[in-house]
Amino acid sequence: MIVHPPELSYQNNEVVLSAKIEYDHPVPSIPDRLWFAFPKDYESYLSLRSDPFAVALLQTSQYLGETLQIRGELSERLAYGLEQYGFVFHRWNPKWFNRPSLEFDRLVQPKPTADRLVVTAFSGGVDSFYTLFRHLPSFQPLPSYQIQAGLLIHGMDIRFYEADKYERIYATYQTMFAQLGLQLLQARMNAYLFWEHRLRWEFVHGAPLVATALCLSEKISRFYIPATHRYDHLLSNGTSPITDHWLSTETVEIIHHGSQNNRVEKLEEIAQWELPQKYLRVCTDAFKREDIQNCSQCNKCLRTMIMLDQLRVLDKFQTFNRRLTLSDWFKYILTAPGPTYPKQIFNLTRQNKRWLYSFFAWLAIQSGRVRRFVSEHLVNILTKEQLYKLKHRIYAKNAENRNGINQNYL
Repeated sequence: MIVHPPELSYQNNEVVLSAKIEYDHPVPSIPDRLWFAFPKDYESYLSLRSDPFAVALLQTSQYLGETLQIRGELSERLAYGLEQYGFVFHRWNPKWFNRPSLEFDRLVQPKPTADRLVVTAFSGGVDSFYTLFRHLPSFQPLPSYQIQAGLLIHGMDIRFYEADKYERIYATYQTMFAQLGLQLLQARMNAYLFWEHRLRWEFVHGAPLVATALCLSEKISRFYIPATHRYDHLLSNGTSPITDHWLSTETVEIIHHGSQNNRVEKLEEIAQWELPQKYLRVCTDAFKREDIQNCSQCNKCLRTMIMLDQLRVLDKFQTFNRRLTLSDWFKYILTAPGPTYPKQIFNLTRQNKRWLYSFFAWLAIQSGRVRRFVSEHLVNILTKEQLYKLKHRIYAKNAENRNGINQNYL
């Protein structure tokens, strides 16, 4: 896989940083150009190094079994870290990620510029709010680690066909950040199209976050990745304290934050804060959610509602449109994708001595274990191509037109 030097272009009041991609063997439905788009006034923030492209494409090259050949300039520190990053995912999931193979044309040691920001990835979820909360001046005494801006990306959980929704969500959170005296940066990118239906989201969602921040390396000095799991329950995941720091450069430090607490503990800590009560966004159903208003029906909504209910604060959270019912518990039990979060709920219900709900949580743990076993068994018996075709067939009805808008939506 050859990644050509980045190019700068202008379209529709945006500045676009892109690079042409050549594959050793053509792969159907994978784009031949990776791009990141920003408001036009961000131009001075952008770096023309190949750092973001190397980060975003490493796991795809491992999946395809191709050498990642970077033709543009690359940070020397990142070049070292990429190999380590790739090996972690190879050891975690050798079926999906071959040993990393990299070639670099020109290594550089970039120098930091002045007036740069401490930024956090922000989606509006529990982890995002927790990291933001913990880095406000009232909680973080070290000025150089206090968050000054967030980054909300169109092309992560908010997909291309939700363009209008993204604009409204961005406007809402921009107002919220302004209340805190902070900025909210915005970006669009097509990185998810390089692994959609091929690699599981939880394996690969971290690299595009970092890649987008590295595009803005003339403006960002530190970039926080909100944690998913606690230190004592780490899983093979696209963001992790084991991996994220390997994607730092000489000028941008990548920090994985929040692994000291699990999801319940984070919710407990931010539950009395007015902002998540008004703006918490966790929903994964793109067709039922409305802007930051959660559908209150999908598995992620239900687990968050259950946690908030057990903390006795659900009624304070305005982005859920109803109270929790027993039928919601039964639906959660039947749809739990794994045992991780049901275990957290189980421990909380036992702590509160709510034994009926403890039993429901125990059932969800067993259901999650079965679903996880079936999923992993299916992964092991099917080839990569068979899995891709199966996923494409299942999810195609819920996605945008793959013959045009996916690759060229600029």
